Amino acid sequence: MVLLLGACKQKESVVANIDGWGNDSIIALHVVYGDNGNASEITDTILAVNGKFSYTFPENTYNNLHRGVFFRLCDIPVRGAKRIDVDLVGDEKVKVKGKAYEEYVEYVVKGNTVLSGYNNLHNELIEYLIARDKNEDELKAHLGTPEVDKYFAKRRELNVPIRDVKRQHLLDHPDSESSVLLLSDLPLDSFYLYTHLTERVRNGVLKVFFDDKMKRYNKYQAYLEAEKKNLVDKPAPDFTLTDAKGNEFTLSEYTTDKYIVLDFWGTWCGPCTFEIPELKAYYAKHKDKIEIISIACNERNSEDWSNYIIQNGLPWTNLLNNEKDVAQNASVVYAVSAFPTKYILSPDKVILAKFVGVDKELYTKLDELIK
Repeated sequence: MVLLLGACKQKESVVANIDGWGNDSIIALHVVYGDNGNASEITDTILAVNGKFSYTFPENTYNNLHRGVFFRLCDIPVRGAKRIDVDLVGDEKVKVKGKAYEEYVEYVVKGNTVLSGYNNLHNELIEYLIARDKNEDELKAHLGTPEVDKYFAKRRELNVPIRDVKRQHLLDHPDSESSVLLLSDLPLDSFYLYTHLTERVRNGVLKVFFDDKMKRYNKYQAYLEAEKKNLVDKPAPDFTLTDAKGNEFTLSEYTTDKYIVLDFWGTWCGPCTFEIPELKAYYAKHKDKIEIISIACNERNSEDWSNYIIQNGLPWTNLLNNEKDVAQNASVVYAVSAFPTKYILSPDKVILAKFVGVDKELYTKLDELIK
């Protein structure tokens, strides 16, 4: 979609003038929230004239939050230092004025917005963003080489001061809506800082956004508790989920004399779908001795999941995880931190082994058990 300046009269959310961006194509990324809170990214193209461009955010009825990123097409792959981030609430409008340099863009967001503190944090972080961008270039160049671990370690190191700045801003401004976004930028293990936010902010214009993040934090806490239990050699936790036909499946009510593979996966997960042909081949060869119960997690659309099962002919029991209730969320109860994750259960449902990622040892262990 191409937006031409002056093509129609509209009340622009963002009006920008960036010295140095000239007559160029500007990529606009904005986050769109569905009725269930799931976020997706929409890409638009804007034509800038002498560094000037404008953009109007689409309506957001879910949480009233608009999140946008702007950068030049010629700067792809863009990272932190060369982009402009603008976050607005409702029908707020801002003007952005700045200047582009070789390694970064410096800008100020002007307007009476509740997120002005967050919008104008970029300049304070420029030094760290430039260093991180350079490291990302080196990391990409060294993928597949022994040296790449050095750049992954450097990435973690460079993220520390950025998080420290954001954390300090949050602590210094507990009654600012900007602190809600700062909190969402931090790792989940830092979310306990929400206790520093005032009740007004927690229940203010970003309440829906804050509540969604709070649910993620509660899920994370429950996962940590499950991880402490070290489930191997213990009875498999029970769960009740729905299969692709809408029928309930309860693990404790399922009787079999075969070994069971619990497969936590997702249609969105590349490694998960990559290994399906091998998993199907193994199951076809040994289905008289093993059962597979697949639990699809973090699916955006249950219909797409059902269609994937049909189109790819998944012949085993297929269940959809309960993402809404932490206590009934099987991936939390089983301390799943990455996908795919598989557990092997004995016929009487004792956990015998856990495998994270695409791991050939899964088949080696099964071969030992069924021989």
